[in-house]
Amino acid sequence: MKYFAVDRTEGKYTILQETQTHKIYEVKSSKLPPFLKDGDIVRKIGFNTYEFDFAKTNETKSQVKEVYNNLFLKEEQQT
Repeated sequence: MKYFAVDRTEGKYTILQETQTHKIYEVKSSKLPPFLKDGDIVRKIGFNTYEFDFAKTNETKSQVKEVYNNLFLKEEQQT
């Protein structure tokens, strides 16, 4: 199953980045759930059908937060 991170919305299109290959895709926003925000994770479940993945989104956001906190705390300890 392929997972994509929502990068941004540009007009009628949403820019998605595949989480494994980091390839960028332009998808019509009408083909995606309407409530998506930047950073959300969707999975491709059909030829041109995407579904919001709540668990994967939370997991990814937690990982990013942990990396950010580690970098920030490390920087604070050095000063």
